[in-house]
Amino acid sequence: MSGGEVVRDGEVVRDGRSSRDLREGSEMKTWEAVAMRWVARAASLRPAGDAAVRVSGVLGPVVFVLLLLVSAPLQAQETDLPSAEEIIDRSIEVMGGRAAFERLYNNKSTGTMEMPQMGLKASTISYSAAPARMYVAMESEGLGTMESGGDGEVYWERSMMTGPKVKKGEEKAVARREAMFHGNLKWRELYPEVETTAIDTVDGKPCYRILLTPVDGQPETHCYDVESGLLVKSEMKVKTDMGVIPVETYLSDYREAEGVLSPHHVRQVIMGIQEMLFTTDSLWYNVEIPDSVFALPPDVAALLAKQEMSGEPAVAPESGSAGEAGKSAESDAAPAEEPAEPIEVQ
Repeated sequence: MSGGEVVRDGEVVRDGRSSRDLREGSEMKTWEAVAMRWVARAASLRPAGDAAVRVSGVLGPVVFVLLLLVSAPLQAQETDLPSAEEIIDRSIEVMGGRAAFERLYNNKSTGTMEMPQMGLKASTISYSAAPARMYVAMESEGLGTMESGGDGEVYWERSMMTGPKVKKGEEKAVARREAMFHGNLKWRELYPEVETTAIDTVDGKPCYRILLTPVDGQPETHCYDVESGLLVKSEMKVKTDMGVIPVETYLSDYREAEGVLSPHHVRQVIMGIQEMLFTTDSLWYNVEIPDSVFALPPDVAALLAKQEMSGEPAVAPESGSAGEAGKSAESDAAPAEEPAEPIEVQ
């Protein structure tokens, strides 16, 4: 056992933190990363139809009925399924139509995020603007302030727990795709391969399952209600600092604003066990949003400049992460940087 480690109450304590503390901290980072990913996605989903949930999304245990349990007449329909192109284009039309979406150029929304099993609740505010700019802030007593944003070129996130991070590679490509304001209208560019694979059920109603393969990132599965044509579920794998985790998202309570529909209630199941609930309280389109809302925070800009000069990974070093918990006590990883004050938005 290293000099910095002692055993207390059956737990190894390293630098004042037990292995249980480290595990719980790692789990919190995972939920935090997924929560931020969904809210960012939800911002682009509203004007874009299904683009963000393709996600590019993120809540509660819902039992899905397998195809073999569906009635025989429904099973027979699988031999003559509509094409994925027809289903996606129909979804755009039932949500308001291409012309209605093209009249929109930004939005602002407020709402809440809850994690019932962990007793957490956060207020959320999000901004999204064409072509691919976004800013999201979540604030709660348990998690503090968490932010995620992008100016169309650089995409980032930061929190009291993780410090600032600039997204690179596949993660950046996925973030930009999810931030695209009119992403659903450009789905053919974003997903060069789409295929209708089966008929499934969500909440007892039949839906078409579509497999979408993006230019960058992991394939996703979307489920569109057979009757309404609306997106009601998505399945995807989310890349986080804790690894790749499966996420199922269920969308409901579609409401109309400015001629287009958007889901106001979302439930997400993370790794099949953790439930997250997102509710939109208010939603506005084509509002005045200062460019400063999408500007890089000072600590993010400083981290980006440092990374570009040194070639280091664009993420601040962390302490107490899952990766560190698995290292020996000799690890000299520096603690996470304290993020700057949250961006003030009106």
